Amino acid sequence: MKIRSIQGYFGNLGGKRIELGEGFTSRVLPNGWGKSTLCAFLRVMLYGLNTTRRDTQSTLSDKTHYLPQDGKPMSGRMTVLWKGREIVITRSTGKGGLMQEFDAFYADTGEKCTFLNAKNCGETLLGMGEDAFLSSVFIDGTALQRPSEELRERMLAMAQTGDTQGRAADALRTLDRWRLDLDSGNGHGELPRLRQERAELIERLGKIGSADGAMERQRMACDRLRQEEAEAEAAYEAAYRAYAAEATGGEAQLDELIEQATRRVRALDEKTPPASDVRAAVEALYGYEGAAKLEREKREKLPNGRTKYESALETLEEEQREDEIARNEAGRLRVRWIPLLLALVLAAASAATQVLNIDWGAYTRYVQWGLPVLAVLGLIAAFAGTVRKYDVPPRDFDAERQALLREREFDDAALDTASAVLQDAYDALLRAARCLEPSIDTIEQATRVVRQAADDVQTLRREQDALQELLLARRNLTQDASGQRAAVDGLRQQLLNARAAAESARQTLAHMQGHTQALGADTGLQERLAAVEAAVADTQRRYTAICEAIDALKASQAELSARVAPRITALTQKYMEFLTEGAYSEVQLDTALTARCAGEDGLLLDGLRLSAGTRDQLYLALRLAVSAVLTDADDPAPLILDDPFLTFDDARTARAIKLLRALGKERQVILLSCREFNRS
Repeated sequence: MKIRSIQGYFGNLGGKRIELGEGFTSRVLPNGWGKSTLCAFLRVMLYGLNTTRRDTQSTLSDKTHYLPQDGKPMSGRMTVLWKGREIVITRSTGKGGLMQEFDAFYADTGEKCTFLNAKNCGETLLGMGEDAFLSSVFIDGTALQRPSEELRERMLAMAQTGDTQGRAADALRTLDRWRLDLDSGNGHGELPRLRQERAELIERLGKIGSADGAMERQRMACDRLRQEEAEAEAAYEAAYRAYAAEATGGEAQLDELIEQATRRVRALDEKTPPASDVRAAVEALYGYEGAAKLEREKREKLPNGRTKYESALETLEEEQREDEIARNEAGRLRVRWIPLLLALVLAAASAATQVLNIDWGAYTRYVQWGLPVLAVLGLIAAFAGTVRKYDVPPRDFDAERQALLREREFDDAALDTASAVLQDAYDALLRAARCLEPSIDTIEQATRVVRQAADDVQTLRREQDALQELLLARRNLTQDASGQRAAVDGLRQQLLNARAAAESARQTLAHMQGHTQALGADTGLQERLAAVEAAVADTQRRYTAICEAIDALKASQAELSARVAPRITALTQKYMEFLTEGAYSEVQLDTALTARCAGEDGLLLDGLRLSAGTRDQLYLALRLAVSAVLTDADDPAPLILDDPFLTFDDARTARAIKLLRALGKERQVILLSCREFNRS
C-alpha cells in the first residue's frame, strides 16, 4: 500500500493538501510545526480516533490535543494506492462523534469499498492492528525501543511458524479453550458433567433393580400366604362340617338359634359381592392409599425443597459476585509514585546529559551509564509487585448452578411420578369399585362402597363364626364333643392367623408397588443412560481429537521454528553492518527477539553495554527488518519515521538516510525530521 496524499482539519494541518511520493519522501519541519500531528493524523485515518480516552493531569487525549486550531470540525481525507487502484478514505465529525463518520470509495469510479469500514480499515489495508503499526512500520525516535505486546506476539509467531497473522497462536488458544470446556482437569466441563449424570443414572437403575427384586420376593410371599390361608380355611370348614353333623341332636332352643343364624348368614351372603371382587377392590384401595400417602409426602417436602434451592442459588450468585469483585480488586494496578518520579527525574537527567553533552569531568562515563541504570531500577521499583496475585482457583459457578437445578428437577420429577402413580391407583380403585356397584362416579363413593363391602364381608364372616359357635355349642351337648371342639378351635385360630398374615403381606406389597412406580420407568432410564453413554463416548472422542490437534500444532510449530527467524536475523545483521560501516557485522536474536551485536572482537554486547547512538542503530536495524518481514512482500505497507535520528551524529544520520533511500526503491518511505541533511 502507498499513501498518495492527505488533507484534513486536524491540529495545525489547517486543511492543507500534502502530496507524498511513491519512493523515499522526506519533510524537514522544526519542532512544533506538526510532525507528530501529521503522524497522528495518518494513524487516525487508518485506525480511527479513540473518543473514550480522557484527559489527565499529565497528558491530553487525542480528541483534545488535535482539535483544529482554526475552529472547524475535525475531518480528514486520504488517498492510498492499494492493489493497483486508488482508494479515497474520508473521516468526519457527525452525530457519532469526532471523526466517527467513515467513507471509502475507488477514486476512478466512485464505487463504494464495502469491504472497508471505520474499524477494519487499517488492519485490512496494512494487515496489522494499530499496536503493531505503531511498533513496526511507524518508527518514532522518542520511543524507538518501545515494546509492543501485539508486535512481540506477531514477531514470535512469525519467527516460530512463519505465521505473520498469529493464526497459530490463536488456534492454540482456541483449542485449549475447547479442551477446558470439555474437561478442565479439576472436575469442571462437559465430560465430568456427563460422567456424573451417567453415575447417577446407574445408581438409580440399581435402586430400581433392587426394588423390583424385593417386590418379586414379596409377591411370592403373598402367594404362599394366600395358599396357606386357603388350606387353613378348607381344613377348618371340613372339621366344622364334621363337628356340626354330629351336633344335630341338640336342644330345640339351640336349633332355633342355629336356624336364625343360618338365615342371617344366607341373607348376608346374598347381598355381599363375591369375595374375589371384594378382595381386588380392597387391594386397589390399599394401593390408592399408599400412592396418596407417597404423593402427599413428596408434596409436603417440595415447598421446603424449593426454598432451599432458591436460597442456595442466591448464595451461589452472591459468592460469584464476591469472587468477581475479589479478582477485579486483585488485578488493579498500584503504582509506587515516589520511585516513578525518581526514575523520571533520572531519565530526564540522562537525556539532558546525552543531548546537551554535559561534561561531568572524571565521572562523565559513570554518569552516562549510571543514570539510565538507576532510572530503570526506579521503574522496576515503581511497578514491581503492583498487581497482586490472586491464588484462589476459579470456581465453575455455572456447573454448581446446573447441579442445583438438576437436583430440583429430580425432586419435581419425583413429585410428577408420584402424581402419575396416584392417578393410576385412582383409576384402578374406580374400576374395582364399579365391579361392586356400577353407578359409582367419585372416589369418595368408591372408597365408601369398598369399605362397606369389606365390612359386609367381615360381618358375614362374624355371622358364620357365630353360626359355627352355635353348632359347636350344640356339639358340646354330646359327651364326645370336647375333643372335636378343641380341634375345631385350633383350626379356627390357625385360619385367623393365616388371614392376618396374608392381609399384612398384601398391604406391604401395595406400598412397595407405589414406591417402585415413584422411582420411574426402567425403560426410560435405560434409554437415557444409553444416550448419556453415547454422549460420553462422543465427548471423549472430541476431547482426544482436540488434545491430538494441540500436540500436532505444537509439533508443527517446532518444525517451522527455524524458517523465519533467520530472515529477521539476516536482515537486522545486514542493516546494522551497513549503518555502522562494518563496525558491527554480527547480530544475534534470542527466543524473545532481544538483539545483541558484536564487532571484530566477536564479543556480543546487549543494548545496555552499547553507546546510545549505536544502541539506537541496532534497534533501528531490528525494526526495519521486522517491518520488512511483517508486511506483504508484493504490496508492503509504507514505512513512516518520525525523527528517528535523535541520538545520531551527522555520520550516522548520513548512513541511515542512505539506507532509507535504498529501501525507498522497494516500498514507500516517509521521513519526518527536524534536522537538515544532505538530500543527494
